[in-house]
Amino acid sequence: MTTADDDLVTQHSRRRLPVLALVLLAALVNLPLVTTVREDRRLDDDATSVSAPARIVGEPAARHVVVSLPDAVDGPGPEQAVTLTADAARAVQRTGEVRVSYLADDPSVYRVEGTSSPLLVIGLVGDGVLVLLVALFWVAVRRRRPVDA
Repeated sequence: MTTADDDLVTQHSRRRLPVLALVLLAALVNLPLVTTVREDRRLDDDATSVSAPARIVGEPAARHVVVSLPDAVDGPGPEQAVTLTADAARAVQRTGEVRVSYLADDPSVYRVEGTSSPLLVIGLVGDGVLVLLVALFWVAVRRRRPVDA
């Protein structure tokens, strides 16, 4: 191999490294979102749904609720504090219960009815920041390159 060939291989490797880093960053930013969507689909298809005792904490308008998780659910503890939608909080105030769906084969995957996951918004913001960083990097690299005469 000649030095010209070595330079070509080095140039090609240098171009591939930023693309590989970008793909890795995109995968890391979107991995929690993909996992959550996958678990939500499994919950929609195969979940066991039960009523669980719940109580409003603080002002009812704040929608903060403490749910007593069923024994079959492998949660962070016997009770979990969640923020519900306004309709779900009114239902808890009326009945003192909320529906909890969980996977019998994986009890650590569960959902309290009336909660929403912020992961979609976080994922989209992360993707936006990633696009912005790539654009800034591209502009910086373009300015650094000498103009051919």
